[in-house]
Amino acid sequence: MLGRYADAHIESMTAEALTLFEELLAEADPVITRWFTAGTDGEEAGQLTGLVADLRAFHGLEHGVSGVFLETR
Repeated sequence: MLGRYADAHIESMTAEALTLFEELLAEADPVITRWFTAGTDGEEAGQLTGLVADLRAFHGLEHGVSGVFLETR
């Protein structure tokens, strides 16, 4: 799930977005899986909330257009 997203967006990520993506990769796999499948409440994911929503949109699990989060960073 993260690899396909990275393949599609890594070249257009800003330095800030890339830093957030790296922070997401540092999270434990069960946490990432929970956020990916159930979404976040905003508090637990903190500054990663927008990225998680973008990942979910990329995979068709949330309304929105994938990449919007990265373009605004």
